[in-house]
Amino acid sequence: SSRRRHTRYGTVTGVQTCALPIYELINFNFLILTKFLISLSVLACLVFSESSILQKFEFSFLILLCLLGFFLLVMSFDLTLMYIAIEIQSLSFYILSSMKRNSAFSTEAGLKYFILGALASGLFLFGSSLIYGITGTVNLKDLANIFIVFHAQEEYTILIKESLLIFGSLCILSSLFFNFDGLILNIYS
Repeated sequence: SSRRRHTRYGTVTGVQTCALPIYELINFNFLILTKFLISLSVLACLVFSESSILQKFEFSFLILLCLLGFFLLVMSFDLTLMYIAIEIQSLSFYILSSMKRNSAFSTEAGLKYFILGALASGLFLFGSSLIYGITGTVNLKDLANIFIVFHAQEEYTILIKESLLIFGSLCILSSLFFNFDGLILNIYS
């Protein structure tokens, strides 16, 4: 009994599409980690606010805003919400890196981080637009199903679309690596 799956890209036989219970388990674990980080950050903000190192209200607000972006990123199921969450997080990081206004190094680091972050943001949007243009969706579960369907078929036009999907995914992945300090070339953050 072979299973047939009808998609808008054709019929695929024998391919089970995206039954990912592990994805939900990983998402739940990241939510627990996020809640732990939020409580740890609130505690750190309380400790730093009592010391003379950082007596600014903006510091604790920006840390909480950054954690809100992280929380949204963990909960996102599409590329649009993922982009918004990354931008919320990045904007608070830009301000935090240039928090000392009297220091030339802090101002220079904030400006360089902002310019390179804008480049990474553009790269994320380019990859997202490539993926949306080929598939017509930005939902991550639908994209996983489409990747499986494309991988199972071996037509020439499907191979071209699959290679463009991989290129778009690489653009998004390199943008994420830059925003979360995964690239070696990012020395300013």
